[in-house]
Amino acid sequence: MKLSVIIPVGFKEVELKYLLEDLKALPKNSEILLITPDLDHLSDINVEDSSLVVRKIKSTSGRANSMNLGAKESSGEFLWFLHADSKIDKDTIKSLLDSIYKKPKHLLYFGLEFYDGPKLMKLNELGVRFRTYFLKTPFGDQAFCIRRDVFKELGGYQTETSLGEDHLLVRQARRKKVPITRIKAKIYTSGRKYQRSGWFKTTMTHVYLWRKQAHKDYKEHRRSEV
Repeated sequence: MKLSVIIPVGFKEVELKYLLEDLKALPKNSEILLITPDLDHLSDINVEDSSLVVRKIKSTSGRANSMNLGAKESSGEFLWFLHADSKIDKDTIKSLLDSIYKKPKHLLYFGLEFYDGPKLMKLNELGVRFRTYFLKTPFGDQAFCIRRDVFKELGGYQTETSLGEDHLLVRQARRKKVPITRIKAKIYTSGRKYQRSGWFKTTMTHVYLWRKQAHKDYKEHRRSEV
């Protein structure tokens, strides 16, 4: 089993170097693909001393485009999509590998906690748990892992939308009867955009966009059944 880690990289992803250090705990046959519209973003990332294969690939703009290109250029049987500001701990990789072996045809995701941002982020964590446990709708910052052939069957990430490509992949998984399963370990992500733009405004914007897209998906599904 070979794992390909696909990481879209934007401007000033300062946490990336720490994530790459932690990813050295991956199995030795794994590979890491850093996908960015501008390779200058990776100019200060030194991966020559890594025990893993790390590739820097230029893409067009858009997270969905970057992740689809990473999937296309990768060689692993399993694809693990990580955000560049993610953090992992000692249990993350072990739990991921255990879940892959036990449930290889599932769309896998992690529980989520924020490692910075306003104190009110604890409320967002509760929202994440409700959304994933009861509504079965994890988001992309929960680090999806999926077998390559299942990803292709779902059509990859949809690129016609500038936001919500992760929601659409989950929706397609549900329609194709692909089980969506939480990994026992957690992954950690930054809440700095909530600090920068304001907790209430950012939270309400995410809720509005998600509900808007969910309503659109529901109407399209109803029309397809007629």
